[in-house]
Amino acid sequence: MTSKNRRFVGRLKTNAKLDAMAAEHIARPPGRPPEGGYESTVELGPYQIDSWTHAQRLILVVVDQPDPKTGQLNLMPRWFFLVTNWPKGSRSADELLAHYRKRGTFEDRLGEFNESIGVHLSSQGFKQNEATMLLALLAFNLNTICRNELEDAVGGSWDMRRFVDFGREKGKEEKRGRG
Repeated sequence: MTSKNRRFVGRLKTNAKLDAMAAEHIARPPGRPPEGGYESTVELGPYQIDSWTHAQRLILVVVDQPDPKTGQLNLMPRWFFLVTNWPKGSRSADELLAHYRKRGTFEDRLGEFNESIGVHLSSQGFKQNEATMLLALLAFNLNTICRNELEDAVGGSWDMRRFVDFGREKGKEEKRGRG
């Protein structure tokens, strides 16, 4: 539990101690793998490091999917760890993994925002920083709407950096055409 009694689920960086706990669960069943590969969650029990005030629930996620080009499984499966304070009775390990994966979209968008808009809040006053942030968010939203329109028109998947660069190049071409 956190000190404010809020529920969370997050990913832990792997380390030698965690890898040792996972070792017995990193194995493939005998026989031909299913077409989509294997994926499993394993409850590893309570886990606590020195800086935490409470032990947290530790979940191992093993992802053993075939290479999209060759269809072959890698030599070793990939794995990672989730840590949470959700009790087992409230959410299963599979439900927590699904919940964690939904957050990835937000993290992708936040990364795109930081990379493409690159807002810098360097003003001394709160109001100036707030205005800068709100303008940056409006710019990002407008870019997202325009990017979606472009994707619908020409197809494909455009990340924000590619879209912004495309817009800059088009702007330069238009300036050269007028000159």
